[in-house]
Amino acid sequence: LKGKYDLELLLRDKTSLENLPNENVRINALLHKTDENGIIKLGLEPNSKYSITSEIKTYMNESLAIATKDEPFGILKKTLELEKVEVGQKFTLENIFYDLNKWDILPESEIELNKLVKIMHDNPGWKVELGSHTDSRGGDSYNKKLSQNRSDSAVEYIVSKGIQKDRIVAKGYGESQLINKCKNGVNCSEDEHRLNRRTEFKILGM
Repeated sequence: LKGKYDLELLLRDKTSLENLPNENVRINALLHKTDENGIIKLGLEPNSKYSITSEIKTYMNESLAIATKDEPFGILKKTLELEKVEVGQKFTLENIFYDLNKWDILPESEIELNKLVKIMHDNPGWKVELGSHTDSRGGDSYNKKLSQNRSDSAVEYIVSKGIQKDRIVAKGYGESQLINKCKNGVNCSEDEHRLNRRTEFKILGM
């Protein structure tokens, strides 16, 4: 008896952990719908690769790749957990670092920027702003220019990975949107200043 492969894909809300019934998922270019339990069951071919992407308007869509090569026969259980989003929502990109007074993209920042590239690929209808923020040290106008240069270089990197230029806007906010008390003249620890030096992406349109 020849073994067979079956995919059991569960789609659920990341926050409420509720399953998402009757929603679209694209598997190797073909559109499938989840059943009333938020599940798609599908027979898979041996020695094959599959690309799976959710397609729901009000969620941050995710994708995953699976392959049946070298997998034991049986059911492959996979879950896509999606975050509900709306226009105007902001997300901080963790671990985007720059050397002091510089704006080149460091190798350790590429990993995080690649996550945004993937989000942009998985959500082709999105337009986003990439905003760079500094802490309050240094002059206001210097910080604005520095943060604009940092945003520009991050956007250039993302565009170089195949994202259309008109889908992403670079914006440098300098020290105008501090998220704690550390404005000019306030004594703060290095860790408190670091919280303000952040890179965010904001959904402008979906």
